[in-house]
Amino acid sequence: MAGARPQAGGTDDKFERLQAEDTVVSLNRLCATCVRFTETSKLLQKFSRQEKIKHLEEEVLELCSAERLKAGYLDGCHLCALFWERADGQHLLRSDPKADSRPLEVSLTATARDASGEGDPMNRLPFIAATGSLKIKFTNTGRMRHRPDPRTLEAYLETNPSLNQNVRGKLKEPISSKSDVKLCFSSMVAPSQQLPSRLLDLGDNKLRLECDVQSILNLRYATLSHVWGNDPASYLQLKEATLEAFKTEVPWDALPIKYKDAIRITRALRIRYLWIDSMCIIQDSPNDWKTEALKMAPVYGCSACNMSYMHAPSEEPAKRYLRDPRVHIPCKLTAASACPSRLSAFGVDYLWSKPVPPAAVVVQPFAGAMHGSWSTEGYRRVCSLLSRAWVFQERLLCSRTIYYGHDRLLWDCCETFNDEFSGPMPYVPRSKAHIYSALSGLTQNQTHASSLGHFDGRWKSMVNDYRSSKLTFEKDRAIAFAGIARVVQSQTGMAYLAGIWKEAAHLDLLWCVMPKGRKSSLRLPGPGTQEPLKAPSWSWFSVPCQLSSDYDMVDYRLSTIAAVRSEETVYHATILSFEHPKLPAELEALFSDFDGLEIRLRTYKITAGLRWENDVVQLMPHGQPMLPKKSDIFPAYDLRTPMM
Repeated sequence: MAGARPQAGGTDDKFERLQAEDTVVSLNRLCATCVRFTETSKLLQKFSRQEKIKHLEEEVLELCSAERLKAGYLDGCHLCALFWERADGQHLLRSDPKADSRPLEVSLTATARDASGEGDPMNRLPFIAATGSLKIKFTNTGRMRHRPDPRTLEAYLETNPSLNQNVRGKLKEPISSKSDVKLCFSSMVAPSQQLPSRLLDLGDNKLRLECDVQSILNLRYATLSHVWGNDPASYLQLKEATLEAFKTEVPWDALPIKYKDAIRITRALRIRYLWIDSMCIIQDSPNDWKTEALKMAPVYGCSACNMSYMHAPSEEPAKRYLRDPRVHIPCKLTAASACPSRLSAFGVDYLWSKPVPPAAVVVQPFAGAMHGSWSTEGYRRVCSLLSRAWVFQERLLCSRTIYYGHDRLLWDCCETFNDEFSGPMPYVPRSKAHIYSALSGLTQNQTHASSLGHFDGRWKSMVNDYRSSKLTFEKDRAIAFAGIARVVQSQTGMAYLAGIWKEAAHLDLLWCVMPKGRKSSLRLPGPGTQEPLKAPSWSWFSVPCQLSSDYDMVDYRLSTIAAVRSEETVYHATILSFEHPKLPAELEALFSDFDGLEIRLRTYKITAGLRWENDVVQLMPHGQPMLPKKSDIFPAYDLRTPMM
């Protein structure tokens, strides 16, 4: 924990600033005040017993004074922590002299949900807890600052009994025993067990650089994904001058906090070795950097677990303290005691002999059920790590990933995606599991049309995700994608040619980059911009990335149409051969060096022209527009015309 600890009793006290670094916080623990509150509330009891409740039925209860609430918060009560955070307790004590003695009032309002599970329904009939929620908020704390509705908590029935335990349980299990080992990418990514040249040795209570990796028996290591930031020179780095010293010991105090966190997690997982790019690649050696960069696929593929630090250095708080999980993680209240259920018929209530078992109620700091979907696209806005091109590759290549450094832990593997708060996510587009399912149908020399079509769709999604990712040096655009290409080539036997596949060239070559909007046009690099990657014009790598969805999306509409109407296509192009100035001496050049790469096609030659209109160049085969209008899914021209 960084910084000096404040003195207890001040109005700026925060629980996490007063605790030791090894503090273990007990979740779902309630103080006597909160136990009395849950037992007194008739709405909470009815909600737990799943009795019928009127829409907007309300209850107001006295909780305790602000000082008593603060005491419960600092003493470890989970519900007090949620109340204290939502009431903005520090501001309340400073702004209201009577707040330390005046009881705080809490209102509970029952709210039904519509058929979609959200919002206010048109039907105002009584509902049961499974189809509604309770809104809990303070009624006499005054106007809160900078928050639209700061006082509200939401209560739902617990739908996942293993809430908050999924990621934690996975981390406690020995990784080698996990059932997803057989499903991970290791066999595809690194069939030859190619290892990194160097690893950090975390044993013997000190940190040192291990350079004899090949001699380590039963090697298991973890990897780290992170954002370097705008000042890479500020990081402790492995260089020619520090290589020998690092073999003896790496100075702990010189490490950034995210490295120390990664080391702590690795040790907690009982893994002795850790790979970090800045510490395991000689940063002032271009040859070593290129050699190790081309091994990214096996380095991450053979990793027992990858840790992804979610924030860039510029986003880290000036003072770092421990995370108080109680203000983020839902609090589970003890289920009410059972009572007999009733059946109404002809206006008369009858008792069931078997009571309905009550369910635990979960109080959380935001609305909405804590399960659903997760996507890297959505999280890019809050976690800059997911916008980085190198991390895009690392995320897909490693068999298991722990996301940390944000307000929650996330677990991603080839079987499932787990959120620390809500457990397994049922819908995670473009996850490891989705990518694996596309690759698993492709084997050496058995790229059937159905499997190839499934893979082709996934591949094009990956292309567009990758093009919108950021790089410090644009010239690395090819090499930062090379690991993914190597995996596919290893699994399928297909030939990778600057972003397309030789065996699927009739589909992969049907692309364009078309700016959105009538007045938009493709912007080329201006004076002073970085040198772009050198690539042939038929490759999407040749189009500079603008880091804008208006410019970077590769338009595959023609390719999609051609795939859907393949039975009507009487002819398509094929690649007869390809040439590269570095072949056959440097086979690896095909993955990262596209300068001089040429392909030889067998196809029809068609009379065509180019039309320049509104700053957009349009190809006109046979004098007709090649691209359909946006509203025209299937164009009017005949696809059987030999134009592919």
